[in-house]
Amino acid sequence: GIPLEYFYEHLDEDVKNSLDNVLKLLIANKASIEIIELPSLNEITEHKKTILRTEAYANNRENFERYPSLFGKEVSERLLTGIDIKGYEYALALRRQPKLIKQINKLFETVDVLITPTVPILPPGIKERRLLNDEGHIRWTILKNTSPFNYLGLPAISIPCGQSQTGMPIGLQIISRSNNEKVIYEVALAIENMLNLNTTKWDIGDLMVK
Repeated sequence: GIPLEYFYEHLDEDVKNSLDNVLKLLIANKASIEIIELPSLNEITEHKKTILRTEAYANNRENFERYPSLFGKEVSERLLTGIDIKGYEYALALRRQPKLIKQINKLFETVDVLITPTVPILPPGIKERRLLNDEGHIRWTILKNTSPFNYLGLPAISIPCGQSQTGMPIGLQIISRSNNEKVIYEVALAIENMLNLNTTKWDIGDLMVK
């Protein structure tokens, strides 16, 4: 299953080319590729942020209040995003979790796994803190493709699938239904074997955008 919406948006060109190559290899090896849509993604994303911010502040509150100068500027800013979250918002995020997990698990009645880029951009420099495509701070861009499945508690794995023109690593994420780690390992191994054995120079093109 290929969830184009959200996960394949605003990709770096080298990331897109690497994913194109993997999907071409899968098709060449008789895999069935289906474009799918993940329901309730906006809700999942918001609940994920609510839990992350609330628990980050709760876990660090005592030390943060006692030794604020020991926390860096960026960490302090991140922790402070949890202060204004209402109790009912946190409770709702937790209460909705089982229903949303059940909803997403139904997708795996028709596909074995989902495949996405692990990160939509190339690894940024350690001091790089730019805004990307109106999505806010770069940290959200880095986390956007993996964190929905953290909230849903679905098993996922990231494997190398190529390099950028400058030699930076590019990852591919494989996700499956709850308690189905076995199929993730099988698919990851199959893709790694295909990439290791592949000596063909593919014409990287328009597979994903159609």
